[in-house]
Amino acid sequence: MKFIFTLLLVFTACSLSAQWNNTTNEFYDSLHNAVCTAVGEQVKSIVVKSYPDSGYFVVWEDHRRGFYANFQIFAQKYDKDGNQLWANDGVAISSGTNSQHFTVSSNNDYRNYSVAATDSVGGFYIAYSDDSVSSYVWERLTVQHIRNDGTTVFSGVGSILFTSDQANQNLSTQLISDGNGGFFISHLHAGYGTMDLFVYCFKDINGTLQSYGGGKVNENGVEIINTGYCGNYPTIMYPQTYVIDYHIYPDLQKGCNVVMEFSQNGYLPNTDNRVQLAYNWLWRVQKDTITDVTTFAKDDVVLFYKLNVEAGTLVCKNEVNQTVYTYATSKLISEGYLTIGDWVYGAERTKGTLIQTDGNINVNIFAVNEREYINSGLTDWYTRVFYRKQQKFESVPYEYTVAPYLPTNLNGINRTGQNKLGNENGKLNDTLLYSSGSSYYYDFSLASGGNKIFATAAMGNGAKNVLLQQMQVKRINADSFAVQLNTAKQNGILIGKEVNTGFTGTEIHYNDPQVKVDKNGVGLFYILESGRSTRVSPIFTGAVLAWGAMGKSTGTGHFNGYYNPEQPYFVLDPINGKGLLGWTDQRTPPSTSRNIYMRHLDKLNEPDYFPPNYVVKKIINPYGATIANPVVMAGSSKKYTVIEAYSGYSGNEITTPVAEILDNYNLGSVSVSMYQNTGPIRKYNGTAYLDRNYTITPENNPAGAATINVRLFFTQEEFDALKLADPSISSPGDLVVIKQPATGSAPASFIFVAGEQTVVPQSWATVPGGYYIEIAINSFSNFFIQKANGALPVQWLNMQAIWLNNSDAKITWQVAQELNVKDYNVMQSVDGINFFKVCTVVANHSSTYQCIAPGAPNVINYYRVQQTDLDGKSTESNVVMLKSSTNRKIYIYPNPAKDNVFIRNDLDYRNMVLTDLEGKVILKKTIFKGLNSVSIKQLPAGSYLIRLFDRIKGETLKFVKE
Repeated sequence: MKFIFTLLLVFTACSLSAQWNNTTNEFYDSLHNAVCTAVGEQVKSIVVKSYPDSGYFVVWEDHRRGFYANFQIFAQKYDKDGNQLWANDGVAISSGTNSQHFTVSSNNDYRNYSVAATDSVGGFYIAYSDDSVSSYVWERLTVQHIRNDGTTVFSGVGSILFTSDQANQNLSTQLISDGNGGFFISHLHAGYGTMDLFVYCFKDINGTLQSYGGGKVNENGVEIINTGYCGNYPTIMYPQTYVIDYHIYPDLQKGCNVVMEFSQNGYLPNTDNRVQLAYNWLWRVQKDTITDVTTFAKDDVVLFYKLNVEAGTLVCKNEVNQTVYTYATSKLISEGYLTIGDWVYGAERTKGTLIQTDGNINVNIFAVNEREYINSGLTDWYTRVFYRKQQKFESVPYEYTVAPYLPTNLNGINRTGQNKLGNENGKLNDTLLYSSGSSYYYDFSLASGGNKIFATAAMGNGAKNVLLQQMQVKRINADSFAVQLNTAKQNGILIGKEVNTGFTGTEIHYNDPQVKVDKNGVGLFYILESGRSTRVSPIFTGAVLAWGAMGKSTGTGHFNGYYNPEQPYFVLDPINGKGLLGWTDQRTPPSTSRNIYMRHLDKLNEPDYFPPNYVVKKIINPYGATIANPVVMAGSSKKYTVIEAYSGYSGNEITTPVAEILDNYNLGSVSVSMYQNTGPIRKYNGTAYLDRNYTITPENNPAGAATINVRLFFTQEEFDALKLADPSISSPGDLVVIKQPATGSAPASFIFVAGEQTVVPQSWATVPGGYYIEIAINSFSNFFIQKANGALPVQWLNMQAIWLNNSDAKITWQVAQELNVKDYNVMQSVDGINFFKVCTVVANHSSTYQCIAPGAPNVINYYRVQQTDLDGKSTESNVVMLKSSTNRKIYIYPNPAKDNVFIRNDLDYRNMVLTDLEGKVILKKTIFKGLNSVSIKQLPAGSYLIRLFDRIKGETLKFVKE
């Protein structure tokens, strides 16, 4: 019975399910999954993708042995559906008596460097440091291999690969997969005034770590010219070097790339410039080979750049006294690394990544924080980027077969016809990120996928600016590629900033932002907003966040009290638009220690998808107006950004959207104050108005002709109360917004203010819990909602824009209930912010109007229509976009459509297939160059795809059937 009972306990502990909350990214705190809630501290979560089963590992440092005890490393595994596979609260992967922990170079974010990687059979390898003694810390480099079932290969503390020979040395270990079932591991090794970098390759073979090669990657020498009786002769000095920071990453050929920066204080002509960026490569031998120089065994790993010194002897004779003089000489053939860039005054934090091309080269991208000593002064710190080609090899690299030359002799030899990495601007390096006055403390994140490279950082002096940058590798022709910035700004796009107000609740502070990229080049940005939650967003075009300014918040920071999330760590699935976010927080009662939580994300590769908002709820605040969580809007995302309010005064912690603002102008920090009326409905001069009103205050009010779209949210209960007070109200379409000049806190009641305006909403919509109405404004203030006094001048129904030719567009709009309308002005913009009148149409009581308007080439054109009453008041339609006729030769309109869609086919496609989103074929037909019509009357409402193609190319268009 005892044996059966034990088996039952093991089965129960290991089969509990914690499936993902698949709710299309509804970011309620209650939907977060607990990974570990054991007593004691759990910190520094790491998420690792499992192969080939598409699961996930969550790993962390654990302090459950007691407050004064040492840390251990724990882990948990989940399958691709979110089912927990190992024991509750994870399994220990180290059991030594000392502390086991992750280590990185000083001031670096541990999330930018890998310490764990898949073993490609459902388990993973992990590297960590073990503190070997208590009085002094003598770190030991330790590796553990965890099998698919959660058992460990190595007992005790793990397999110890190296012990530091200096007290309190930080080994700064990194570990990545080698793509061959093993791993590459690296560490720093200190000596007197030195810090050397070693990288090795290992694989677990039946419980024994087998070495495949590696070694010291920063060997260096300096050639010194000496003078003797025989004249000048060279010898080699080996000056001390100090590796400051480094990064290892895969070469996509089962090898390992290494980028590092090191200082060298001696033997330099200018001692102000003493730091340099360098690169090395551990290449994987593909087959056994013998050359005139050496023998290479298949799967061995060999340093591509090694210190190469040629020894010699200089002999001469004194003809007077017949004395023979002999001098040993040594000539520097090559360093044990490849230098990247010049010596600079300072360098911190080095990153590297690789872009795969369709030629026979790949592209290495290096980035580093630098500052220089120029004109007797120091520059600001900035992030600099370099790039360099890297050959693809199907067998042993050809350089090794060209005896007697090793690649270190000539830094690699280009075979005739070898593809070249071109550069359009004549540079092999450039500025990647820059913000004035940046401190060297800032770290940055760099990642790549497809042909895209993303970088992000929070940098600056004082309140930090958050910058995002994108590059891409562009094919020039069959024999060359170029690396180019894919944004309009060389220094990175400003997407947000910290805000210091001195008041809790209105300040915004961030930790270091991070980027990930999938194999299709879709990026993912995430950043912790301190005291609240992690904000996330996909990145599709340029450096534009698809989920609004600074992304969408994955929680609130308020669940059974404040839970203070920390240290978010995200892993992105390479292909399917999903990923897992892990972090540390304090929500688990009764413990006040930190635990590990996670959240599964999906739909990250769908450009038109936007996560749903929270349910609209009433916010009850007995002390007056409620201040919503502020947001920073730099105008870069061009997406609606939600502003949410939180209140715990009612006994229930409530978070709800109060407004959405289109992020198309640099508003800076935006605060919203909302007053919630809880008594009888309020009235002014006999007119009832809604039980909530708003005051929106941006840091920068729009200037000139800039227009901002704003959505104001209210509950079903509030709307029903307004309808009860005024039964003539039938829908939110009967409402208008009274806009009053004001800033600060939302007032408790309406009073007339000189200069107030009546703003007719452009649209309204039903949302969970209530509604929103959308208005277009050019300044911010107080906003009250009530029924319109008198009939609305016009009801906007629809608006379209299509190209007539390369320079003219036809703008068409439909209206209803036209009353006292004087005319319509078509407004055009090329930035979506500043609009200018391009034509006027006199109202004639028609339901449809049109106008021929100019269209600018090579940009997106924005159009809207402004209606003017006979009394001078005006309202505006929604904005439609029209892509450049020069760049866009295939388009579909109208979209959404009702009965027919028209396809403009200027690329002479011959075939068309209409499918649903699942790929089910609905219609096939032949099309012709020019304008084609397709009837969709028989289709049910929904989204559909039209694929146009010929024998060598194709294109897919998406449209919506109303």
